Amino acid sequence: MNGFTIKLPSLNERAEDIPVLANEFIRSYSVKSKKNIPQVTDEFMTKLIHYKWKGNIRELKNIIERAIIISESDTLTPDYLPQEFFSGISENQSLNSKDLTLEELEKDHILKTLSETDHNKTLTAKKLGISSVTLYRKLKEYGVD
Repeated sequence: MNGFTIKLPSLNERAEDIPVLANEFIRSYSVKSKKNIPQVTDEFMTKLIHYKWKGNIRELKNIIERAIIISESDTLTPDYLPQEFFSGISENQSLNSKDLTLEELEKDHILKTLSETDHNKTLTAKKLGISSVTLYRKLKEYGVD
């Protein structure tokens, strides 16, 4: 089969397209999931714009779909974004990075596990092999409720 390749710049190179794409995905997935989500906070959109995208439009689409699925209100806030939007470590980066301190690695691992358990602190503590008291203390240190 003969064809030709079309090179599209990554989302990192076209940040101005992110709000337009995100709003269209929000509209589309809101209808699909039968949820009325007419608005997003400025912080939510800012996180999307400044995120270091590893993928392209498909990754943005998946992030929006996930946010809508787990949303509990009519407004998307940063609370509905995956942990990698906050940790400074993308999902595709190794946790063995030489640039991170042990404390940063620990924080990232705890927050990622918390996200994976849908913020169930009892289950998170169990998965991490620590007591709930230790988990709550660590979260308080990180400024996480």
